[in-house]
Amino acid sequence: MGPHVGFRNRLMRAIHAEGKKRGIDHDGLHDIAVQNWGVPSIKDASEAQLYGLYNGWTKKGLRRRARPFPSGDNREFVNGEDLVEMAEEFAKRGWGADTQSNFIARQLRGRHKISTRGDLRKVLFAVRAMNKRDEEKSNEV
Repeated sequence: MGPHVGFRNRLMRAIHAEGKKRGIDHDGLHDIAVQNWGVPSIKDASEAQLYGLYNGWTKKGLRRRARPFPSGDNREFVNGEDLVEMAEEFAKRGWGADTQSNFIARQLRGRHKISTRGDLRKVLFAVRAMNKRDEEKSNEV
C-alpha cells in the first residue's frame, strides 16, 4: 500500500465536506463539474481537477499519505532518552499515568507498550501536535 491508495476517495470526501460548509449540496457539486469541466458527474472528473477545486476553496492541498521516515528505522528499540522525551511532552499536557496509557493504546491500536522507535513516533508526534495546537490557541487569546 503506497501513499496514493485511497487519495481520490479522501479528496471526494474533503470536497463534499467543504461544499457542505459553503452550502453546496451534491447537486451543486454536480453543476460545478458540468460547468467547469464538462463531465457528466463529479466522479468523472480527474484527480487533478478535483484537487484544483479543493485547493481553490481552501487555499491548501490535501496530503497524500506517506511515511514520515524510512521504514528500516522503525524497528530500532527505544531507549531511556526517548522515554524521557515522551514523558516531557506528556507533562506539558498534565496527563496522569492512566490517561497516558489510554492515549498510547489508542495510538498503537490497543497495545499499551512502546517497544520500537516506530511506536514511539506514533505516540510522540501525536502528543507534540496536540501541544502545538494548544500553544497556538493560547497565543491567539
